Amino acid sequence: MTRIELENRVWLLANHEEKNELLDLGLTSKARYVKRVLELGKVYAHV
Repeated sequence: MTRIELENRVWLLANHEEKNELLDLGLTSKARYVKRVLELGKVYAHV
């Protein structure tokens, strides 16, 4: 799965709080944003 596919999957499955967190991280820290996307990707891998 490419990075874009992972980001899209996480965004589609994330709840409201997770989406807000990702938006905030994306504006402040790219590294923390990527880390959080990877964490959520593992959570949603089984869906």
